Amino acid sequence: MTSRILLQLCALLVLLYSKSAAATSDSKPGKCSLEHFQSQTRDLKRFDSGDLSKYQQVAAKLEPCLDETHRDLLLFNNEIHYKMGLIHLSMGNDMKAIKSFEGLQSLGDSYYNLSKTRLSDLYVEFGLWLKLKELIPEDDTGEIFESLNKTLYEKINDPDKLSTIDDELVPMLNISPYDLDTLTIRADFLFHKLFTTKTLNDITSAYEIVRIYDVILEKHKIALTLDQRIEIHYTAALLQLLILNSEPTLHLRKCLAIDMDYKPCKDLSLLVSRLNKINPSRSQLFDTQSYALGSNVDWKKVSDYYLSKKRENIVNYQWINNKITELVNSNTDLLITNRPVTKGLFKFNPETPLVDDAANFSFFRFIDIIVCEASMQLTHTNDPDKKKNKKAADHFCKKALKLTLNDDEWNQFMDAMNKKETQLPDEFTTNLWNTYPTLATYMVEKIISRKNFRGGNEHLQTHIIKFFQDNELFGAENPVIKAQASVIKQVFEKKQKLDQQRQRQQQQQHQQQQFNFFQQFANGQHGQQQQYQQRAPPQQPGHNPDKDYYKILGVAKDANTKDIRKAYLNLTKKYHPDKQGSLSEDEQKKVHEKMSEINEAYEFLSDDSKRNEYDQGRAGGRPGGQNQGFNFQGQGNPFPFGNMRRGF
Repeated sequence: MTSRILLQLCALLVLLYSKSAAATSDSKPGKCSLEHFQSQTRDLKRFDSGDLSKYQQVAAKLEPCLDETHRDLLLFNNEIHYKMGLIHLSMGNDMKAIKSFEGLQSLGDSYYNLSKTRLSDLYVEFGLWLKLKELIPEDDTGEIFESLNKTLYEKINDPDKLSTIDDELVPMLNISPYDLDTLTIRADFLFHKLFTTKTLNDITSAYEIVRIYDVILEKHKIALTLDQRIEIHYTAALLQLLILNSEPTLHLRKCLAIDMDYKPCKDLSLLVSRLNKINPSRSQLFDTQSYALGSNVDWKKVSDYYLSKKRENIVNYQWINNKITELVNSNTDLLITNRPVTKGLFKFNPETPLVDDAANFSFFRFIDIIVCEASMQLTHTNDPDKKKNKKAADHFCKKALKLTLNDDEWNQFMDAMNKKETQLPDEFTTNLWNTYPTLATYMVEKIISRKNFRGGNEHLQTHIIKFFQDNELFGAENPVIKAQASVIKQVFEKKQKLDQQRQRQQQQQHQQQQFNFFQQFANGQHGQQQQYQQRAPPQQPGHNPDKDYYKILGVAKDANTKDIRKAYLNLTKKYHPDKQGSLSEDEQKKVHEKMSEINEAYEFLSDDSKRNEYDQGRAGGRPGGQNQGFNFQGQGNPFPFGNMRRGF
């Protein structure tokens, strides 16, 4: 009985305590009060990436408290999600930013309005047209895009129009640069272009494919499987090394970070690592200042590695050629038919094997130039095999030079070697020097060794002397250039003496003519006075101005990015084939040219750095975009040298 009374008393005490605690709790600010949540974010920086997790925690705690009776919390929720979205954007996580911005409710507040603007831009960039229409019903950007997309597929199915699909792809990617389907089609088309040329050296296509793959990895990483990511990294590394002749280290590291046992990446990484221990750096060979200063490279070691040491019973030079050929042919399926991301729209049945020889690849051209440089350097040392080195230099340098120059340029070089009165274009040697210093040095070496040069071809002498003066090579420390400078100085001094003799003779002739004239005048035998008219020097041909991109797009010179984009979209819509009706072949050609002109104008004006360069060019001086280099052989070649589409 006593125990039962005690239990009842305990239960009563617990009940009283619970009510007291509840009352106390009710007297404090509630967990769903604005003050409670504001206190948790008061110390957070506004858009600091380190605070993202704290904002996410607050958003999660805030969610159960959201209802129509707590408008203040709904507004605070908008603020939190907007800040989270901005942090995601600053970190490059666009898809997560979209999700954060979509978490705001339409309450008419400034955060919602700001997020709406951000969302509309992101929806356009990623091609999320249904979401854009739901957000802003009056926006017709999606209709323009879909119209271009329709024409694109019509052209893909018509072989006669396939070559002009950039008229659709370029504006589509200008409108939606991160649309995965369009990026994939563009990459497929570029692969198609790349592998339908037997030489596989379309630098422009390879560069753009790598850029597209980088965008896909950055913007659509969560949509890719691990296998897709590995294969993208490997494919990009192959293109970088073989066609672009650039370091593929970053893509190889990322590939091996995902799967350190992936054999293709392991093998390629091993090859690159092995050659990097032997090869000089690219800057030592391609940076003109570094090249002119010379380097501490052990050229004997380099030459022996490639031309003497063997692997699998062949010299390393040939072994590397075979290895590169094997790399490409063993990945034919990955490169042609089963790419990691593809729409499979461009059918191509490659020959087998895909390549027979690696000589045309940029990377192997790099190897040729390394061996060329090593052989040239060794001819200017005490190496006992000078005859062998000279023969090797002629073989490898001539091979690389002939593949680099186009036919007209090669013929000009041959004429300079063999014809007495030949002339080289003013910038011929300088353009080659700015691209391949080794090959320019070899070319000068061959020219100055000929009797044609030393025997008095003044045009050629002036050309080479000016090249050395313009590029400050008379003070170069590179042993080969130093030896050349000594020869050229002698020719220069001899030429100066001849020029001085001619000048003295001309002065004497002029003085004699003056004496004869005044003698005749004094004797009254000068006859009827002659009248002379000063002739103004002929007017130089008018300077051809750059295209007026502002006029093409119909915008003012102070137009902002939004105005330029709007004008571009309107013109794209206006000149789209669907709006033109039935067109003749000539009319189709004009529309095609007009679209190319519009795309070109938008490319320059939508990019701040290109626009500044363009504006400066039009304001005075040399116009931006003019190429002063060699003739291009391939369309769209981004490099200033004639046959560079064959390599590098």
